[in-house]
Amino acid sequence: MTSREGIKVTIQAEKGRRAVSRNKTLRSFTQSDHNYGNERGQIPVDNTAKGLFKPLPLLVSLVTWLMFEPGNGQGYWQGREGGEVATNSSTFPFRYRVSNPGGRGSLRDVFFWNAEVGWVCGSSGVFQTQDGGWTWIPKKPRPGWGLNYYRLQMTGSREIWLLEGIHGQAKAWLWHSTDDGSSWAEVLPGKLLSATDLVCRGNLRMVLCGDFTSYWSLDQGKSWAPLPFLGGIRAAIPGDVRIETGFVVYVLCAGSSGHRRVPQVFKSTDSGRSWRELAFFEKLPRPRTIFFSTSWQGWMGLEDGVLLATKDGGESWIKLPFPERRPIQALWCDSLGRGYVAVDNSDFRQLGAAVFATSDGGKTWQEVLSGAKNINGFFSSGPDFVCGVGNTPGPIGSDLVIFFKQ
Repeated sequence: MTSREGIKVTIQAEKGRRAVSRNKTLRSFTQSDHNYGNERGQIPVDNTAKGLFKPLPLLVSLVTWLMFEPGNGQGYWQGREGGEVATNSSTFPFRYRVSNPGGRGSLRDVFFWNAEVGWVCGSSGVFQTQDGGWTWIPKKPRPGWGLNYYRLQMTGSREIWLLEGIHGQAKAWLWHSTDDGSSWAEVLPGKLLSATDLVCRGNLRMVLCGDFTSYWSLDQGKSWAPLPFLGGIRAAIPGDVRIETGFVVYVLCAGSSGHRRVPQVFKSTDSGRSWRELAFFEKLPRPRTIFFSTSWQGWMGLEDGVLLATKDGGESWIKLPFPERRPIQALWCDSLGRGYVAVDNSDFRQLGAAVFATSDGGKTWQEVLSGAKNINGFFSSGPDFVCGVGNTPGPIGSDLVIFFKQ
């Protein structure tokens, strides 16, 4: 037994291997203390250092964090990044500008009232910009462990709706502010058990709650009624002129609890008063998102990189050629065939392409964003203003806002 500065280390030989036990003055390592593959309470011994060990796993982790953590490691977001993607033969260049509201998490949704005023939300909180995304103002702090601000909508320059939930728990909250986020009132208290999507258009308000009861309102949220189906994960209201009876609304469902998660789409032509289920093939993978540019033309993104398109209001669908096999998690397209598709790029150990663009309705695709960028959602007020939000993948991620220019 040897003693070094009051710390006692005893090395015993037992069945041909060494085990280390430390004095109570040393705190035992546990799995939460970054115990990299060793048995609980054991630390590898470096014989050349006479009992002292080199913290190689900790060093490797630190280097990895510095490489992939863009906030501090590379200084990646110390300023603002801009880029342009175009091949020699391309007549449709794509430019982008990157912004970061300052949070460390993952943004889930974005909404702009005009070119200057916009909001974003996610696991790091809620932020507002008044200068087109150059600077951001915190409006609600980080919600807490497991909590997430999933969706937000603006129904006025100072009126915001915000959907909050807890991952893995049957709890959700709908918040409403009419004073630019200075105060918030809870809507539907005690009724929401999940948070998957929120849409507001005209007098219509709709909250989708996955396998639990979803709700809709036709009087700007004063009174609510349950939707007649379960499994709703995304809703799409086309941007064209409303018909006389109301808005056209599409709701994408992922089946219901206990059933195979195949895509189901319900369509309403009267702002949700009545619904009709559209037929689909049974062998499609699990759905992720849906977007309609007009009442007749839309896209649907599924897992395995499956991208479907319709030009007749969902009566028939075709599979578009797409160069990726990762899940499609965000879509935007217009009636002229221009569009963006974001795939899941959240695993920092296998970073790849993040966003693809098309200018011919999905016949050909161009990679416009890659590397440590993951996009969860798009918002657009026209082809010259498309914004994406997400995060920079890494052990400690950072919020990400990207403005695309065509």
